[in-house]
Amino acid sequence: ILLVPPVQFMLAAAGETVAYHERLLNSVTSATQVQLNGASLSGWEVTVQPSQVVVQPGVPQNVLVGVHVPAHPEHPLDVERVTASAEGLRSSSAYLITIVGHHAFEDVPQGHWADLPVQYVYAAGIASGYSDGSFRPDSTVTRAQFAKMLVTAMGWQTNDSAQTTFSDVAPSYWAYNYIEAAAAHGAANGYADRTFRPDAPVTRAQIAKMTAMARKWDTASFASNAYQDVVAGDWSYRYASTLRAAGVMLGYKDGTFRPDAPATRAEAAKIISLALYSEPAK
Repeated sequence: ILLVPPVQFMLAAAGETVAYHERLLNSVTSATQVQLNGASLSGWEVTVQPSQVVVQPGVPQNVLVGVHVPAHPEHPLDVERVTASAEGLRSSSAYLITIVGHHAFEDVPQGHWADLPVQYVYAAGIASGYSDGSFRPDSTVTRAQFAKMLVTAMGWQTNDSAQTTFSDVAPSYWAYNYIEAAAAHGAANGYADRTFRPDAPVTRAQIAKMTAMARKWDTASFASNAYQDVVAGDWSYRYASTLRAAGVMLGYKDGTFRPDAPATRAEAAKIISLALYSEPAK
């Protein structure tokens, strides 16, 4: 059994009830009773209809999930988890991200392809905008900036140790604690010469690797020749394949991944917001 889509984002107003639509797919071989339930990270009211259903082999089931936003929410966003379970089968989960209000970035209007991920990373304190009211979605991200975003998103404690991991990141560097935390969790390995190159633009391949390592995904299990420009033998092959399997980075319409292209702030926002609530699937 499988709930799709695995991650949804929605804007809401205080006191509003919003409706999410899930689809329950199955590969059962006989009629099977499935239980469905929803839970909120912040204790918001979540309803799932139907709460139980008998699925027939190969026949999908539509599921309606309602999330009620409190009149005075304590937090600007909430994460809801919808779970489908059946005896003898592995349960399936989907995540709903309800964001209260819309922060007006002049260069990321509603309808922009990265609007909801940008709203998420802003509301979650993972990334902020600029004093001129912009987010600068097309600006590139440095390796230090992405390390900070990743550490913040994962909720890791920053590392105040004076024992430096990288020769070019001193304790006085603005992102030192974030880079050290990323290294301590295995998400930042640096280069063979013991440098991290914090001010260099982070590439799409490097983001794929850092994200997969942060989530501790088994990258050996998801080999795929999905891209024209990332093939077996490339160091980024298993990371690009794994993030594709998780639905986090799907590449471009021309069949490329563009591993060496610098990642933008909008791309980083989308990748992080999806990766937090996704799992690779074969």
